Parts: sequence; structure tokens; C-alpha cells
Amino acid sequence: MDAGELPNFSKLRKSGSYSPMQTSNPAQSPVAWSSMATGCNPGKHGIFDFIRRDPKTYLPDLAILKFRKEALHAMYEPVRKGTAFWEITAAAGIPSAIIRWPITFPPKDNKAKVFAGLGVPDIKGSLGNYNFYTTTPVPQDDEGKHKIIVVADTETINTEIIGPPVGGIKRKTANLPLTIKVDKAGKQVSLKIDGSNITLKEKEWSDWVELKFKLGFFKKVKGIAKFYLTKTDPLQLYISPIEVHPKDPVFKFTNPDEYAADLAERIGLYHTLGMPEDTKALSEGRFGEEAFLESCKQIMHEREEMLFYELSHFDQGVLAFVFDTTDRIQHMFWRFEDPELFGTDKADYEKYKDVVEDYYRWMDKILEKISKYVDKNTTLIVCSDHGFSSFRRAMHVNSWLVEMVI
Repeated sequence: MDAGELPNFSKLRKSGSYSPMQTSNPAQSPVAWSSMATGCNPGKHGIFDFIRRDPKTYLPDLAILKFRKEALHAMYEPVRKGTAFWEITAAAGIPSAIIRWPITFPPKDNKAKVFAGLGVPDIKGSLGNYNFYTTTPVPQDDEGKHKIIVVADTETINTEIIGPPVGGIKRKTANLPLTIKVDKAGKQVSLKIDGSNITLKEKEWSDWVELKFKLGFFKKVKGIAKFYLTKTDPLQLYISPIEVHPKDPVFKFTNPDEYAADLAERIGLYHTLGMPEDTKALSEGRFGEEAFLESCKQIMHEREEMLFYELSHFDQGVLAFVFDTTDRIQHMFWRFEDPELFGTDKADYEKYKDVVEDYYRWMDKILEKISKYVDKNTTLIVCSDHGFSSFRRAMHVNSWLVEMVI
């Protein structure tokens, strides 16, 4: 802003008010967004971290996703306590739309329109686990080896897409047959999935692929996923976490229920996973920075479509909308802000050193578009859940305690 590179943020600062604010304690997204929603600290809304400790076993468990023990009406139950501001406005008869706000899953049944954000799982019940098909053996110390499927190094590969768990005594999953035809000379693959045929070149993302899994007699679950072909020799094929199909959701992630399908009719298929930017796939080497950036670009364009669809028929009330791809970008590209510390080579530094700043410039352009919907009777608030900086040192207290005891 001081350099004049964010003219619309600067204009907003001059015409209104601007102040750096403290974030939550601890400074973590689920904590901060819960505090912003409720006006409460963690002691009241109950969110202290991404994970929690099971008091019976002391083992870590997810704090932002909770399975319902008796799934008679729904598979999941809310994790955040307290009353959100949109529940108050909606109850007062004020139109309220809250889109992609973290820790709102599953959304409550009330008069507010809600599209849940961070915390929405994939159809397998995880916060987002990819699978990776390769002809290369997996090292024992590979961090994400449980997500890798090693296949035969042949021209035609018959394998499976791992689906959601199936109820019963024996633990099993509902899988879909997948045929991969590898053209090493042409650097492409042909995929046959559930009657669909897809051709992918190296370094290319597929469009959405619709998947149907049979869970038993007359019961099916629909999902959507995207493929990315990293290499053909050796084969390296990524499939994204299988997300809930918005036109036929297996569980509720919007309120009212029909909003999910209505939105898909307006803008097409879209990400339903709470955190669709697959940072793990990048950090575990399943694809590179360019693939990750292309995925983030698609997500940002999708969010813009959602926002301006809402703004196009927004006359009065409360509209809150969350862009959080900036968070993922900074997690993965902040190291290029400090090349000497992290040993980034010069070529990569020159290529990616402006990525973080470019996303702020992108948000400035979005703010410019938003301002066209703002009149003298409208209050516009822009806020962030926390800031960013270099991460240079960590101490794992539990490991240190174990070492001291031993």
C-alpha cells in the first residue's frame, strides 16, 4: 500500500478507517475465524487449535471436524460453540449470506444462507487426502506413502479409484475401476473411468470428473475430482481429494440444502472441500509449484464467480465472503521472500519471488470490482484472521520431554 501498488485498499483506508489489530491467541485460522464470528475467545467458542487431545488416550484428534456418534439425522455435528453474528441478524429478519466462512460445518438450520468453509470434509470423511498413481516404488520414509498407489509399468494399467468407506463388519471401501493407457512417446495418458474417457498431457489438469460409488443395494454416493499428470515416464498421476458433488451432496454443507445445487446450476461444478488448495501434494512432491499455482488460480476464479453471483442480487442485509487462497499461497511461497535462509536456488527465486505480492494485487482488483456495489448506505469491512512472516525455528515440546525422560 505504501508503495502505491494497492490503489483500492489505499482508497478504502483513506475514505474510512484503518488499524492493525491483534489476532487470536493462539494465532491460528480456526481460532481466529471462530472469534470473529462469535465475538468470543476460545474459552467460550471451544476452538483452540486445528487438533485437540483426546483426554482418554492423549492421542491427537481433529478439532475442526466432529463425527456424530449416533448418525440418525446427520453424519457430522458442529464443533464451534457460541452464537455467530449472522445468526443474530438472520433471526432479526435481516437477510444474511455467509459464504465459505471457516468452522461453519455443518451449517445450522436457520434463516441465514451459509456455505461452509474450512472444515468441510471430502466424501471419505477426511479434510482432503489425494491419491497418487506411480510405477516407482515408495520409499519407507515417504511422508505421504499411504496415499500412493504403485501400479505396473505397462502400457495399459488396470487399477482402482479409492472411494468412501462401506459400512459392515469388515473394513472396506467402495472403489471404482480405473484404466490408464500410457503413451510415453506422446507424453500423455488416456483414462477410462465409469464410462468416461479422458486424455491428459503432461503438466495438464483435467476438468471436473464426476464419480459414482456404490455403497450397497440401491445406494450410491456421488463425488467430483480432478486429475493432474506430472509425468508419463515414470508414471506420476495425481487425483485430487474426492469432493462432495454439489448437485447431489451426501451430506449438508450449505443452508438451505438446495443452495448447493442452485449455485452449481449458476456457475457450474465447484470445489466443496473446506480447503481445496492441496498444500500437502506440493510439499510431498506429487506435483510442482506450477501445478499448485494453476490449481489456486482456478479456485480464485471460482470464488470470484460465487462472490459476484451473490452481489448481483444483494440489495440489503449482511453479506460475508471469505477468500483464503492467499493463506495457502503464503504458506507455500513465503520461502521465496527469504531465499538465503531457505536455500532456494536463484532460478526458482526469480520465478516465484513475486507470487505473494501478486496475490495481494489480485485481491486489490477484486476490491475494485466490489466497490462498484458499494453506495453511501453500505458499510464495507475488509479483515484478515492473522498475518504472515518467516518461520525459522520450531520446538516440539513433547519430543523434548521424551528425550529428557529417556
